[in-house]
Amino acid sequence: MNKITYHYNESIDCVEVLPEHLVSGIKYAKLKNCGIRITADFVGLFGKFETTSDKVILDFLPLQNYPDLPELNIEDNFKIDAVLNIETLYSLEKLSILNIKKPSKKLQIDISKILNLIDLCFDYSPNILGIGKATKLTRLYIWSYKGKDLSEFSDLINLKDFLLVHPSVENLSGIENMKKLEKFEIAYAKKLGDISALHKLQKTHKIKYLALPQKFWDTMKS
Repeated sequence: MNKITYHYNESIDCVEVLPEHLVSGIKYAKLKNCGIRITADFVGLFGKFETTSDKVILDFLPLQNYPDLPELNIEDNFKIDAVLNIETLYSLEKLSILNIKKPSKKLQIDISKILNLIDLCFDYSPNILGIGKATKLTRLYIWSYKGKDLSEFSDLINLKDFLLVHPSVENLSGIENMKKLEKFEIAYAKKLGDISALHKLQKTHKIKYLALPQKFWDTMKS
């Protein structure tokens, strides 16, 4: 019996596909009109799928056969030896959701070139570029962000949902102009000492859901 190289995960509406078998996985995702999750591990199918090789050449060229791809998820459970044809991502005009878990050093993506991206979730990496120029973003989730403030994101005025987990930020400068923000969460921010920029925003725009480290709770009470 042949082992599985891809399958449809109904719970996330994505075809999960082994990185070496993108061609077949993309073909099936196109039939299902759904997103793609590149992974070496299919949830709930232990032992029933092919084993991914120790080093993978991740070639994005097959994605050109699915120009209407709405969502792409790249997991961190396989080792990338090389990345080819990353520019194919930039041609996907319907790609609106991108999730990257612990990006490989071999994977460099300029987010600003994915022209219609509105939803980005990733573990911070200096190889994920151009976030501050991706002005259509409405949702941004970042783990372990290394910047000292939020000035990199000051032009993201369409953000509605912004999450930072384990950031290195010392202040929130850059958030002042995010007047469409409905939800802002920042967790495990040990270095955060100044939230005056948030107070400035709150004077003209009320954020519906706000979650800050406990030491700032009293300062946010009206």
